[in-house]
Amino acid sequence: TLETHEALARMAMGSGEWSGAVAAAEAARRSFPDSWESANLLTTIYYHARDIARLEASLHAQLELDPSNVLTLEKLAVYYRECARHSEARTAIDRAIRLDAGNARLRYQSAMIHFAMGGFAAAEADFRTALLLEEVHLDSLNGLGLLLAEMSRPDEARATLLRVVE
Repeated sequence: TLETHEALARMAMGSGEWSGAVAAAEAARRSFPDSWESANLLTTIYYHARDIARLEASLHAQLELDPSNVLTLEKLAVYYRECARHSEARTAIDRAIRLDAGNARLRYQSAMIHFAMGGFAAAEADFRTALLLEEVHLDSLNGLGLLLAEMSRPDEARATLLRVVE
């Protein structure tokens, strides 16, 4: 079953056996080629194994299976952001937000892309939107606190970050 392949892959990943994790995830993909879940498992393993060469292709294969999957679009946006491919990250996250505008995590990712691009006002707006959607979204609180510090607003930054530890 797919669940068995996933358990084997995660067990290998948990013990740092990346080649075993990749082998189990690739076996799942071969056994269930039309399954978004098997593609997601393989993508997750490639990400954690830092196999950048195969990660992007795997993300695109996932999108071929389900072009409207916001989790895949989010992962693609994060991948692009981490590669400093900000324009592509922006396109992927904007597409995800159009599909699920009320998702705080997507707004957080959008803010992080703006932050990476130096768009501090847009990043602040997205962090605040995420916090309107989910009042205690810890990633957004941390990100907003760091952004406010970067913007030389230390009192606001401190107050925001203290909300995380309260």
